[in-house]
Amino acid sequence: MKNKTQIILADDHQLMCDGLICIIQENPQYEIAAVVNNGRELLQKLNGTTPDLIIFDLSMPIMNGIEAAERIKKDYPQIKLIGMSMYFEETIQNKLKAIGVNGFFPKLEDSEVFLDCIQRVINNENVFVRPNGAIDNDIPKLNITDNKLEKYKLSKREIEILFQIKEGKTSKQIAESLNLSYFTIETHRKRISKKLHIKEHNGLFKYAIENL
Repeated sequence: MKNKTQIILADDHQLMCDGLICIIQENPQYEIAAVVNNGRELLQKLNGTTPDLIIFDLSMPIMNGIEAAERIKKDYPQIKLIGMSMYFEETIQNKLKAIGVNGFFPKLEDSEVFLDCIQRVINNENVFVRPNGAIDNDIPKLNITDNKLEKYKLSKREIEILFQIKEGKTSKQIAESLNLSYFTIETHRKRISKKLHIKEHNGLFKYAIENL
């Protein structure tokens, strides 16, 4: 059985930590290895624990996330890092990229964007999300004619999956083509159906055929 992806979460806001833990644990492939509240505690934790991924807040007491990330990338270059913040600044994103951080997402984005960012970083992509949901290395522009896609606020990943559903691909085939887990694709399908108010078993396929 494949080992679970070990994740350390670093944030000094307990309510935010609790929410992120709930979201992360939606995917059984992920496991929270530790939760810390500042950059110094994060570095100390790495003395006995080597996670696959660290998700850290940029603004933490004692030692901020950027300073901690610099040290981690120097001493543990194999660990993937995703920064997060309530605020977006181009210069901060550029600083994170220069350090070697693998991703960033604004805290105001929804859980789907958060999980997608995690999965793509684990799959060796660098993913820097902007406040409008755009991603620096986004998927190619798709020919979308149905204004419902905008009305129901589908993400680019959801649109990408819809196009593959239109081609008649199963969740397993879509997962393989996007290098994601079957569980992740099934979660996306449920969320797309909910947003589009589709309840029929083959409703997404029918919708994609008629509207894409």
